[in-house]
Amino acid sequence: MLATDAEGRIRFAYPLTNADPSPVSYTVDPDEHFHALRHAESRGWELSGVFHSHPAGTAVPSMVDVHAALEPDWMYLIAAPDEIRAFWIRAGQIEELSLA
Repeated sequence: MLATDAEGRIRFAYPLTNADPSPVSYTVDPDEHFHALRHAESRGWELSGVFHSHPAGTAVPSMVDVHAALEPDWMYLIAAPDEIRAFWIRAGQIEELSLA
């Protein structure tokens, strides 16, 4: 998960356990999610995104990613070999964000 400050800058990345033992999908462990939320809020940040990797693919949302994107205001950051890209995923629509 990703925490941002009031200006929208990423302040912290929480590497959480995938509770779904799958190489193609992920489910955040609820206890770790709650811990990340409490940690972020204690610093005045908010949880505002998630990140994961596509180690054998490209940094583009998969259909699984699109269907699992339930937070329309969150940034979805995807890392792949030699690239990191970020997206809004809203109502099945993908919009790439600038990381510059």
